[in-house]
Amino acid sequence: MSRPHYAPRGLIGVLTPQANTNVEGEFPRLLPEGYGMITGRLTSPATVMDDRLVAYLDNLTPLLAQFGAAPLEAVAFACTGSSYLKGAVFEDDAVSAASAQAGAPVITSALALVAAFETFGAGRLGLISPYHASLTAASLTYWESRGLDVAEVEIDLGESSTDHPIYGLAADAVRPAVQRLKASAVDAIVILGTGYPSLETLAWAADLAGPPLLSSNLALAWRTVAAVDGRAPDAADLMDWVAAKHWRHRL
Repeated sequence: MSRPHYAPRGLIGVLTPQANTNVEGEFPRLLPEGYGMITGRLTSPATVMDDRLVAYLDNLTPLLAQFGAAPLEAVAFACTGSSYLKGAVFEDDAVSAASAQAGAPVITSALALVAAFETFGAGRLGLISPYHASLTAASLTYWESRGLDVAEVEIDLGESSTDHPIYGLAADAVRPAVQRLKASAVDAIVILGTGYPSLETLAWAADLAGPPLLSSNLALAWRTVAAVDGRAPDAADLMDWVAAKHWRHRL
């Protein structure tokens, strides 16, 4: 694809939930040199959080209009909760329609995690969930529908300062849970939710023994970059991301 002189090597459109203040901080740190991003908001007038999450995926294609004629080479849908509530079949159909509309691959954070687990050959998962109970339960149903075995779930992460737990937890709140799961018989560990500030913990955990630790944002950035490059997911490449090789210095 020819690019205007002002465009980076790979321009990614990132859709982030309306109250999420974390994605726009983590994504630029995760992207390798030469890749750029512009952001749009996933919005809904609904007052109940789960209703907003449903609306985001219901309206994925029209929400792409925010990017106008920007020369996007991929779109990252930075919200895992929508996928849990709408389910795998709806998600696949919505992503297919949105990709056709955008003329570029559209990747959800949930599908990026599925790709990461498959790339690692990880069937037994350890989940760290900063969600409320019903959304955690919906996530279990989603992962199982994708053929994954959720072997361990960590939910006791301390008190949140906001009504939506993911936005009010301290950045190091998950570390005790990470240490417990690092010693367990799982194939991979994931900190769920794009709204949770995970990068410092990921870099810290990269030096620990045990199964690899991912987050929703790390998996989404990794899978989106591979899509921009036209590359199939690769385990060695993903392990470099998990090891924080190209992004640790940006913390």
